[in-house]
Amino acid sequence: MARRTVLVLGGGVGGLITANELRRQLDPADRVVVVEREGRHLLQASLVWLMVGRRRRDQIERPLRELLAPRVELVEAEVNSIDPAARRVETTAGAFAGDALVIALGAEPDRDAIPGYREAALDFFSPDGAAACARVLETFRGGRVVIVVAALPYKCPAAPYEAALLLDDELRHRGIRERCEIDVYSPEPAPMPVAGPVMGAAVVELMAAKGIRFHPGSRVERFEPGSHEVVLAGGSRVGYDLLAGVPPHRAPGAVRESPLGGAAGWIPVDRATLETGHERVHAIGDVTTITLANGKPRRSPAARPRTPSTASATAGSRRERGARRSPSASSSPSRIRRLRSGRRGGRGMPERCSSSARGSAAAWNVDWRARVSPSAAGWPDYG
Repeated sequence: MARRTVLVLGGGVGGLITANELRRQLDPADRVVVVEREGRHLLQASLVWLMVGRRRRDQIERPLRELLAPRVELVEAEVNSIDPAARRVETTAGAFAGDALVIALGAEPDRDAIPGYREAALDFFSPDGAAACARVLETFRGGRVVIVVAALPYKCPAAPYEAALLLDDELRHRGIRERCEIDVYSPEPAPMPVAGPVMGAAVVELMAAKGIRFHPGSRVERFEPGSHEVVLAGGSRVGYDLLAGVPPHRAPGAVRESPLGGAAGWIPVDRATLETGHERVHAIGDVTTITLANGKPRRSPAARPRTPSTASATAGSRRERGARRSPSASSSPSRIRRLRSGRRGGRGMPERCSSSARGSAAAWNVDWRARVSPSAAGWPDYG
């Protein structure tokens, strides 16, 4: 039997769990190859904890190789271009072609999209920025704390509100909360609008109970680090003593420049199968956009993770090939659980995993009755 190859582009949570599950379900002769530029896997859900000094960087990252199942191949390289018709990718380590392709490259920060953002903000969407915020907090004695969403879209819709609540808690712990103001500015009309008005109102109420003010519909024109001010559309100015920022995001360059990217650069996918418009090419997670039943698009960075249970793009491929599961290849839940719990000196705290992993195994029409979920990989399952 000629062995088949699945290329998984991206080694974030979605790509990691997808690769491990494909390895578990595919024939041992088949290859699963992950292409990821970073040799260490960073649990980005923990960056808000790093921001307030309740994590160290070594507690929230692990070598990616340790988290991948045995016999999943890892290529440490940048993806430069994608040819979905040929299922071929060009990387800094050479060219690779597969029988199926799973794109899990996520969304990349675009920190230069808004003038002054890079210089002004403590950007807690990066480990360096989050650690810098923790250092500032060590000597912070009071003043106005501003959390600002620089522009839409951005990944992890709860992040600015979780950051505000964690900053509130940390300032109370340090005994200086009464000397501080906390304000959240966002272009959104409500927190996490995709979750609906009830959820948004609940978040606003929760913040208000902590004395955190929310300013919806606040579109940033520029940042002025010299005067410690954020200039909003219309000319109003917001002063700050500590500025924590959420950067704008965009699709990775290799996606934007490929036939896969839509008008805004994101990859349109079938909302039930995560199939793209190209045969045996699937995309998952933040790099995708999904059209809802009402015909409106929904960007994944602002959306609840989707985990469809079946796919039809390659229906019958397993029957024809007689693919079987390999009992020896595990999804390595204990290794992922160690990363989440922050062992080697850290306290374990539940954190949200935002993976769309199940749909990607549709590239081989694998049996999803096993229902891969975050909990199946060692993460807490919040439904």
